[in-house]
Amino acid sequence: MVPFANLNKRERITFLLTIAVIVFSLLYNLALTPYLKRSAILDREIAQLNNKLAKAHRLLPKKAKIEREYTSGVLSFKSEEGLSSEQLTARILVELEKLSTLSGVHIVDIKPRPVKNFEFYSEFIIEMRFEGAVGDISRFIYEIQGSKELLKIEKFAINIKSSEATVLEGFMEIRKSSI
Repeated sequence: MVPFANLNKRERITFLLTIAVIVFSLLYNLALTPYLKRSAILDREIAQLNNKLAKAHRLLPKKAKIEREYTSGVLSFKSEEGLSSEQLTARILVELEKLSTLSGVHIVDIKPRPVKNFEFYSEFIIEMRFEGAVGDISRFIYEIQGSKELLKIEKFAINIKSSEATVLEGFMEIRKSSI
């Protein structure tokens, strides 16, 4: 290497600038970049925790309602344990009739299909034909989805009844899974 004293002024400036660039790039890559990456990771974690906190804060006033619904769901689930498949089917049919009466929908035909037994659960399927006004049918669907029996609408079809334009007729396939 050439001694620094033997370099002219221009070469010394270039040499010092090169050393400065190398030192700056080393500091940037070894110190600043890891710090900035870690800072970005911590910022994301803080944002996620803030979102969780905001969600928990929104759910806090609903805590009692959620706990009531949870306990009623657990009780409903436990009450199914000793029942046969026929008793569970009858229970579902009673629930559907109750919901249709509350919402003002007339059930024309209701047929339980055979129970499908799988390895860990059973699936109950109910086919139903019904009539009613648009508002009543929408209320009926809402009540089914929110039922304590945890019913799920799989198929749904609706048509205008030919005799009356205000009355609609429809078809639903409702499923319930039970352990």
